[in-house]
Amino acid sequence: MAGGDTQPWPRGGAGLNRATVLELFFDLAFVLVLSQLSHHLANHLSWRGLFETVVTTAALWWIWTVVTWVTDMYDSEDPALQLLVTVLTFGVIVMAVAIQGAFDGHGMIFAAAYVGVHLIRNIAVLVVGRGKALNLPSLRMLLWPLVSAPLWFVGAALHGGWQLWLWTVGIVVDYESIGARRPVPLLGGRRGLWQVGGEHLAERYRQLLLMGLGDAFLTMGAAWLDTPSTPLRGATIVLTFLYTTLLFQSYFRVAGQRLAEMIAESGNKVRVARLAVDFHLLMLLGIVITSVGIDLIIRHPLERTHGFWTAVIVVGPALFMLGRILFGRLVLSRLSPSREIALIGLLAITPLAGVLPPILTGVAATAVLAVVQLPRISKRFARWIHEPVLEEE
Repeated sequence: MAGGDTQPWPRGGAGLNRATVLELFFDLAFVLVLSQLSHHLANHLSWRGLFETVVTTAALWWIWTVVTWVTDMYDSEDPALQLLVTVLTFGVIVMAVAIQGAFDGHGMIFAAAYVGVHLIRNIAVLVVGRGKALNLPSLRMLLWPLVSAPLWFVGAALHGGWQLWLWTVGIVVDYESIGARRPVPLLGGRRGLWQVGGEHLAERYRQLLLMGLGDAFLTMGAAWLDTPSTPLRGATIVLTFLYTTLLFQSYFRVAGQRLAEMIAESGNKVRVARLAVDFHLLMLLGIVITSVGIDLIIRHPLERTHGFWTAVIVVGPALFMLGRILFGRLVLSRLSPSREIALIGLLAITPLAGVLPPILTGVAATAVLAVVQLPRISKRFARWIHEPVLEEE
């Protein structure tokens, strides 16, 4: 974390509880965001719909990431920061509401809210921090959204394929400009911009992924309430709960707890923090797509649907597992054979999605995810028979 003398709103230990409440308030908007992202994909079940969901998820994830940086760097007791986070929360809500029409001729609202959130945040930090050492990095943060803004607005005006590609370029510019610390003409590089607290960052990731899994449970409940109560529907509830729980277990074992240590011990904290952003984006996308798969399993368990429909039942966990493998490699400095096997297994059963009904595809995906837990089960069994073994995380 950057030194307190350079911060316009110095963050102190006394503000920890208030910081948690402030961040949870901001996260409440992402309950709506995650729901709208999965609804958009459910209503546009195609490769284009998936691409659109990836772009909007990446945009909102980037906002969440940089706001997490702001709340880490500055004192949550300061009324100015509290007002800023409140305004940004409203901006995120506007984006969430605009998701459904973002690619159907109403993208200007989403684009304006996205650009506005970045500009308001950066201007606020710049104004409050004038005369401080952090002022120059804040100015750099302000200039890059001005570069990407035309891509968002022109894309929203053009609609169709041009919109999707221009918005894709826009989000790539935003990620690379700050995350990769590209220099700005006359202002140089971005040393120290990503010096966030490891403990804080790790906790924030856990909170958001838990919210994503919570959205999966909301989807489960909504689909159950909208369909007739039958033994088959009951079986789908049990299946999707197990399906979701296995994803939860694959993250929150060891790797999800060691990010803070990794950042603290790393000689390149910026690189670790930046890669963690990318890997968690993959996992978040996996959760969003998994929610759609849950909806399909419960509502259409035995229907012969279009192949892409049932493919999302496998694609969601596969993306999550890929992100988890890369994240585990980052924080544990080793790969996980069981998770690699699970990822290969998920990819192997993907072609079956066009043949099997959703419930059987879900059974196959769940069985593959259970492979990840086999080392843990083996260890417990070995303890039971007094034969210690090494646990692979």
